Amino acid sequence: MKVGIVIAALAVVVVAGLGGFYVFKRMSDPLAAKLAEAKDLGLPITPQDLHITSLSDEQNGATLVDKATGMLDISESGKSDMKLITAGVSTSSTEADRQEATGALKRIKPEMDVMIAATERPHCQFAVNWTDPAHLVLPYALPVKNFVRAFCLKAEDLDGQGDTKGALNSIKVAHRISSLLADSPLIINMLIRISTDAIVERAFEHVIDRHRRDSGFLKAAKKLHDSFDQVPDYRRALKSELVYDLAVIDQVKSLKDLGPSLGKNVDPSTPITEADKNVAKLQALAATTTFFKELPKSPDDWTAASKAAKDAQSVPWPEGAKTNPVTNALLSVSSPLDWDSLIDAVIRSQSRRRLTDASLQIFLTRSKSGKLPKSLPDLGSSSIDPFSGQMFHYKPSGNGFVLYGVGANRVDDGGEPKKDDFIQFD
Repeated sequence: MKVGIVIAALAVVVVAGLGGFYVFKRMSDPLAAKLAEAKDLGLPITPQDLHITSLSDEQNGATLVDKATGMLDISESGKSDMKLITAGVSTSSTEADRQEATGALKRIKPEMDVMIAATERPHCQFAVNWTDPAHLVLPYALPVKNFVRAFCLKAEDLDGQGDTKGALNSIKVAHRISSLLADSPLIINMLIRISTDAIVERAFEHVIDRHRRDSGFLKAAKKLHDSFDQVPDYRRALKSELVYDLAVIDQVKSLKDLGPSLGKNVDPSTPITEADKNVAKLQALAATTTFFKELPKSPDDWTAASKAAKDAQSVPWPEGAKTNPVTNALLSVSSPLDWDSLIDAVIRSQSRRRLTDASLQIFLTRSKSGKLPKSLPDLGSSSIDPFSGQMFHYKPSGNGFVLYGVGANRVDDGGEPKKDDFIQFD
């Protein structure tokens, strides 16, 4: 009996000792403490923490994106056709550019059909090589963006031929291709998604402009726009990005691995020590944990989200780390260094969506009353500029109007295109 009591007592002492050692380790090892803090906040640390489920090829649209990309690669004119399409949808394109781009559309029809099939799959999960993230390339990013351009160009081409139904369907496909990136956990994919969404919204605006007095078209366009999925969830991407940041720092063997991210004044032959890596990890973790501790509960509280991003970027560096070129180079691939710009990009995407929706509702109002409203009506969230939290500025003029928000600088510049978020119908 006494022996049992002694053994039990020893067990308690050992467990208590181990617990004390763990607490001591957290207190004495800043990196271990930050890793523990991140886990306490629910942040994933390793790829396994993301719980990404594997998909069959039949479920995964990424396999068809790969197929379409491969078809372009082996085609004699595939890459040059995509360049023509990119030039054709440019804001500075000429009539000759658009004619050449329209010809290119016909030549890549087989690839476009494969992309339509990709949008009909329930998921789209692109492979990420977490074991070698320093050499991670995104071979699908540019093709996805180019196919969005192609379908937007097709929409405007069909609209010019009088096929408004076909035009709206092409815009629908373009948006679905843009949404293929929604399953990805990486920030770079979210940013690509934001840029492709902007291409879709711009094409939508061009088509709306031609049919602003056609109530049947406006109703169909509004229904389609309402079906668009939500603006990307920046919280999910930021959480997942910590996994990528830590993996990159872990896997980098040489500064040469960082490629274009390496500054011009850094010698690529400079050795990387384990201490350099630990300092870089510590800074990435400190910024990330600061951000998520301050992040507002509502994803639409953009003012608080922007403040949290700026505070995360202002986290003090360990002594001597900021002047260490190796640590700086390692952190050049770390997302916290530019989170405020990321938040602004997401807000701008939200703003663009609302401006398009508000414009559709304004034109629908005119189709009923016969005239444009004198002031911006209450259109729910579509009336609100996410940058300011106030109503968009509305200026009716003749048969059209200007509708704008204050933009990322949060200053009313009178609807100046380079500074404010705006939509204009002359």
